[in-house]
Amino acid sequence: MYTEIIIRPEQPTDYTQIRTMTASAFAAVFGSGEDEVALLEALRAAPDHDPELALVAVQGEVVLGHILMSPVSIEGDEQEQWPALCLAPLCVRIDHQRQGIGSALIRAALEQAREKGHTRVVLSGSDAYYPRFGFQDANFLGIKDEMGTPSPHFMVLPLIKGALTGVSGVVRYPAAFDTVRDQEA
Repeated sequence: MYTEIIIRPEQPTDYTQIRTMTASAFAAVFGSGEDEVALLEALRAAPDHDPELALVAVQGEVVLGHILMSPVSIEGDEQEQWPALCLAPLCVRIDHQRQGIGSALIRAALEQAREKGHTRVVLSGSDAYYPRFGFQDANFLGIKDEMGTPSPHFMVLPLIKGALTGVSGVVRYPAAFDTVRDQEA
């Protein structure tokens, strides 16, 4: 029997499935998914974690996909700071990829962020995938990534008109991202 796919905020009962799915999906691409699982759990445990910005796509009781957005800041040269969200990680079960689940999660997460009053989102990812949602090369716009992600893989999306006007600087990540920085060093 076909069960509709529903997108909703993650629940603690989803954590085991999310962990397993994230590890296997990232391992299939990068050889290991342990760093992404560690990042996911550190972001979830952070004091500024907003559970309404952690969504799952479920079919019945099965988690098919997951997305998480976390607060970051863009720091300018003159002590300016602009709040932003970082979209990471996004994951879809290997056997359900290329079926629109990731796209649906991104659209739902961006809409949720808009509804909560957020104005911009950054990410590091595929320049062949994310521009369809409006993401553009952040480096080209004068927004750099403290981890050194090159163009065109470091991207930004304004959630409201004018959200990037006058914004330039370096994206600073919370301590939870140290797991990624430590692995890249």
